[in-house]
Parts: sequence; C-alpha cells; structure tokens
Amino acid sequence: MPSLRLSLTAAALLTVSGSAMGQTSKAAEIKPVLPRSQYQNAQPIGGQVRLVGPVQLGKPVKVVADLVCHRATTDTMEFRLVRAEVYAMRFAPDSILWPAPIDSGAARTLEFTFTPTLVGMHRIGLVRRAPTGWQQIAGITIAFDEDGHLLCAGPSDDCRQTQITPHPLRSERPLTLSFPRNEMITKVRQDRHFTANFRFTPAAQLRDSTRVDFDLECHAPLYQKVQFVVEHSTNIALSPLPPSWGDWAGPAPDYRHFQGKFAFVALKPGLTYLNFRVVGKYPFARVGDRVTTEYPMYFVIGDDGEILFAGDYDPYTRFKDATDPMLGSLARLLDVTSRDFRTRYMLSLPDYQGEENKLHDSLDAASTPADSAKK
Repeated sequence: MPSLRLSLTAAALLTVSGSAMGQTSKAAEIKPVLPRSQYQNAQPIGGQVRLVGPVQLGKPVKVVADLVCHRATTDTMEFRLVRAEVYAMRFAPDSILWPAPIDSGAARTLEFTFTPTLVGMHRIGLVRRAPTGWQQIAGITIAFDEDGHLLCAGPSDDCRQTQITPHPLRSERPLTLSFPRNEMITKVRQDRHFTANFRFTPAAQLRDSTRVDFDLECHAPLYQKVQFVVEHSTNIALSPLPPSWGDWAGPAPDYRHFQGKFAFVALKPGLTYLNFRVVGKYPFARVGDRVTTEYPMYFVIGDDGEILFAGDYDPYTRFKDATDPMLGSLARLLDVTSRDFRTRYMLSLPDYQGEENKLHDSLDAASTPADSAKK
C-alpha cells in the first residue's frame, strides 16, 4: 500500500517528500534526546510516521507511527494527534497508551485515523505527554486547494504552500462553520466558554435570504444574563435575533445547549463580515463580571452571486497572488474589489447590559441634587 513517511525527531520536524499517489519517500535517522543536564527536555522516542493510502478530501486517512523507545522507563507513555489550528476534526482514537514498564529498544506501532473535510492546510502533530505538558515529536501537513485537490501531504517542511487555515469547501451544502475548543488548553485556562456551529442554508447568495441555524454549547458554570450581539457589515440585511439565553446556561445536560436561528440577505457582492457574540455575566471573570465569546465569520460573494469563500478569517490577509497554488481555479477571488466595509449591531432581547446601563444612569440622575436644592 502506498505510504508517506516522516521520521520522528526530538526537537524538529524532519522532511520526507511524498504525495497521495505514493511517491518514493526518503527515510530519516532519529537521534533521541537523552540529556545529562536536568535543564534539557528528554525525548527518548524514535521511529517514523506514515500516511497510509491515498489522501483525499472527505475520505478517511490512516496515520501509522512506528516507535522505538531508547531509554527504559517505568512510566506509561501517552500519545495523541493534535491540530496546529483550532477547527473541528476528530482523531480516532483520542489517545493511545504504551503501558509500562518499557524496556530500552522496545518497539510499538500506533494507528490513528481522521477524515479531512475542510480545504486549506491541515498541520498535524504527534505529541507525547511529558511531565511539563504535551511534547510534539513529529509533524505532518496536508494541503488542499480551494477546489479540494491535494497539493501536498507529508512532512511539514516539504509543504511550502501559503499558510491557509482550514475552512469549508465553497460548494459545501449546507455550508457549516464550527468553533470548537482548543483541546490542548486545560479546562482552567479554557479559551472558549461556549462552542458553536453555524449552518447556512442555502449558502450566502446575492439578494437571496440565507437562514442561519446555530447550536451553542456552554462549558462553564454559573453564567447569567446571557445575550447575543451580532456585528455585521452593512452590505447585508439581518433579521431580528432569537430571544436571549438568559440565566439558564451551564454545563448541566438540561441547559447546556441553545439552538436558534436568524437570517440575512446579501445586498451587494464583495467581502461580508458577521461576528456573532455571546455575552454573559460570569462570577469568575478576572476583569468585570461579563465575558464575551466571539465567532467571526467572513464570506466573499462574487458579482454573479456565487459564494467564493467562507471562513473565520479575512481571506485577503492570506491570498495575495492570483497564481498561488492554494487558490486552485479560484483566481477570480482576487478580482473582487469590494473588500472594505462598515458595520452595525443587532442585539437580542432582553438586552440585559442595556437595561443595567439605563438603571445606573437613572440612579445617578436621581442622586444628583436638583438646582433648586443647591441655592
């Protein structure tokens, strides 16, 4: 079966060339880091990683890691695959254990699978749990252009394409944008109190209504007065938002999710911006008592009404050259001239923060002595 190989290194990613068609790959020797100094990070694992079989968008990909331990240990080792960017893609299994004791020279093979569904660049690391956290011991990159065609698959240093964060294929129906948590951040330092999925039906089209179904999931307890604020470019018309979530938001099963919908109409072609925000009172907030979780979304709609891009970042910060291989046949993306926009806001009701501000203003006014009392 064709494969792409990558040797594991202690401190860097070694390079091997290859493609989904199984080109000949070069091997790389491994020199595990076994330091004598207590100030160095030990890395006793050597071996290689293989992408087994053809790599295609929407098809399962198998990752095989052949490992050798170069120092005996009485500690069980744990290995995982992780993503360099935060986006929805599941690795199975979540982690694999190498049970202790492990002798010097012992070998073990690990197998993971995943299915890439987004275009752009997938940067994947094989990590090992170390005393100070997760330690990356190898990395591979898979890059799909805007048409979903594979450009490279193998060692990260060999994939020298423009760094394009994964995002949906523009022809996906319905088009979905997901905002998961960063799995490498501990719960104490979690980056998102809420995760979200937004489904656009149909995908944004010129002067046609697009329904947005969303599912929010709360991961932090004791949230109160949760409401929604949407900042959007003025080249779209936005419908009213669903009612505010209120006080029943938390990780308990009965009020963990909020499902709602709204709609918008694209009035003009060009770059469109939609930033959905969840704002709520959180008792453990370090600054103030409210926390905002944001979900920025960008669309590019061509003059013919066709959607050219959908993602969580402005594509023009990445795409600069019409000959960029990552564009595929989408060179016309750079022909779009309407890239600047102004924004306005839409709030859900009740607007808890607005009501509190009005209350504070009225109390301040009531506490101010009348002019007649000053005389």
